Amino acid sequence: MSLPRIVLVKSAHDIGSAIAHRIKSREAAAILWESPSPGATRGLMCFAAAVHQGRAELEGLAAIRHDDPRAALEAAERTGEIPLLVGDLDGPLPLAAQVMVDARMLKKTVPAPQIDLAPLTIGIGPGFVAGVQVHVVIESNWGARLGTVIREGAAEAYTGTPRKVEGLGVERYLYAPHGGTFRTERALLEPIEAGDTAGWVERTPLKALAGGILRGLATSGLEVAKGAKLVEVDPTGDPDNCRGIASRPARIAEGVLEAIDAFRARLG
Repeated sequence: MSLPRIVLVKSAHDIGSAIAHRIKSREAAAILWESPSPGATRGLMCFAAAVHQGRAELEGLAAIRHDDPRAALEAAERTGEIPLLVGDLDGPLPLAAQVMVDARMLKKTVPAPQIDLAPLTIGIGPGFVAGVQVHVVIESNWGARLGTVIREGAAEAYTGTPRKVEGLGVERYLYAPHGGTFRTERALLEPIEAGDTAGWVERTPLKALAGGILRGLATSGLEVAKGAKLVEVDPTGDPDNCRGIASRPARIAEGVLEAIDAFRARLG
């Protein structure tokens, strides 16, 4: 079954990127929309780098930054390319779309109503209520319901508890202790030991709590707020866990496709 012509995906982080990638793989026109300063840390697992670099690749597809929505619409028809527009994600949509997906993962923040922005609006994860902010919601929490399409009610609440890997949960992450500029001299996939400095917020060093390799790392020079996620350590040391589309974003993307297919079927 063919998908609607234009699917606009808010956020080029790992989940939004997986959704856009899966839609494009179905030969539909996915367009990404990202903020001027994305806080994405999993740079090898998403398209967010295209905001600053102009281009980013993920599993055989390339996201290309476009500043003109008309040019993005033309590029959306090209094989192997996903256009990426940059702007205020809380502002008006940059172009008309048949489907709009909000994949920002706002967690504790209740999203504003977006149900009137497109014929089908889809919200990912906590805070979204089907029929209130959006038409349908996709469950994003780990568990048996991950990727489930919710047509009535809300997604599960944000737990604040990371999934454990090698017995480690919150210890795998470093967060901004206060607002300021994040700086780092490290790179993704680089080995790191517990106690090593992963970066700084202003003059405050961020010391790793666990050893492994760097799976997530915010862009050096990024202005951050207190509590922003800046560093993620993969304690397995396996680079394959740190690049490409991971299982959770893939399952969420399948839920989005299921919701779009049902919408398409209703249209006949």
